[in-house]
Amino acid sequence: MPFEKSSGDTTKFAPSPRSTREDLEADHRLVVSEKTLVNLLTAVSSNVAVLNPQRQVVFASEDFLKFRGLTLMAPLLGLRPGEVMNCVHSLEEPGGCGTSESCTVCGAINTIWESQISDSKVTKDWRITVKENEGLGTLDLEVTATPWVLSGRNFTVLTVKDVSSDKRKNSLERIFFHDIVNTLGGLNGILELLADYSDLNEGKELLDLSQKSSQDALEEILSFRQLRMAETGELNVLSNLLDPDTILDEVVSKLKFHPVAEGKMIEIDTKDSFFKIYSDRILLERILINMLKNALEAVPKGSTVVIGFRSDNSLGLFWVKNPGEMSRPVQLQVFQRSFSTKGTDRGLGTYSMRLLGEGYLGGRVGFTSKDGFTEFFISLPIQSGL
Repeated sequence: MPFEKSSGDTTKFAPSPRSTREDLEADHRLVVSEKTLVNLLTAVSSNVAVLNPQRQVVFASEDFLKFRGLTLMAPLLGLRPGEVMNCVHSLEEPGGCGTSESCTVCGAINTIWESQISDSKVTKDWRITVKENEGLGTLDLEVTATPWVLSGRNFTVLTVKDVSSDKRKNSLERIFFHDIVNTLGGLNGILELLADYSDLNEGKELLDLSQKSSQDALEEILSFRQLRMAETGELNVLSNLLDPDTILDEVVSKLKFHPVAEGKMIEIDTKDSFFKIYSDRILLERILINMLKNALEAVPKGSTVVIGFRSDNSLGLFWVKNPGEMSRPVQLQVFQRSFSTKGTDRGLGTYSMRLLGEGYLGGRVGFTSKDGFTEFFISLPIQSGL
């Protein structure tokens, strides 16, 4: 554990004790009394906050206040970075920001800590899920921590830059072009082989493969468009009664010949198939395709991935299960936009599952990873088909 904790502190990461109100106000007066330094800080970087050793805000620039929709400093005094940003994890433990297990992978907390122990400027990415008026949102931030000693007091100057728009645009484009180039490259190879056949009947299998590859390319384009529309709130939901068996068959048919499924088995396991799901077929299939694709990518050749449906009281659960467990740090970040264990060209699959499944279908998207297996699921209301 990097932070020094006092006895009795039950935090799961950084220390929870905070300064008294009197000490916070004294630190605030000390910082604002250095007008020249304060003006320099705000001139160099607009979104600036000064933290005390307990990671609490004692000063915020005017631009930082505007960034958080405020005009006065008072509401921020004594808050920690995650609390300022409405991070969902800042509410998980009584100690607030920095004290939950999720905080162990937080870019802001780790930036502050590294800056404190190295006595140097440190910059990191800060991916954060925030509580908004209409639900949950995601921010991609760049955070820099710089040590500052003032009248013998140790402070940390924290600058925050919102790079969400650039990160989102770059991630979407990178992933889209990665997938579409791979698909079209495979299609081009098939067509080159097909050109050597004088008898088209002999090349029937290649013709079928080329048709499948062109369908995959179309699916990638449609997926990209759906995600862009979902993030801008432009996506329409068209719900109908759906048969779980039919949905599962459709999803498997779209991936069983995909390159990620090569040398791997896909099994369908259904229970309570007499129930119906009232949902949007296209969006639900997109979520399940992402779940199945991720599972297939996570296992070696010779493995079996199972996709299925089961009822749980008034809910129907579509699920995908594969052998292998995710590490705890991965579990804590798995639904964050642009996080991936697969490299820079990945990272929106699990994020889009939750965005579409919870933001548009009104379901719940989650996972379990234990006992040698990982299972992702989406739960939705069910209706009896009898």
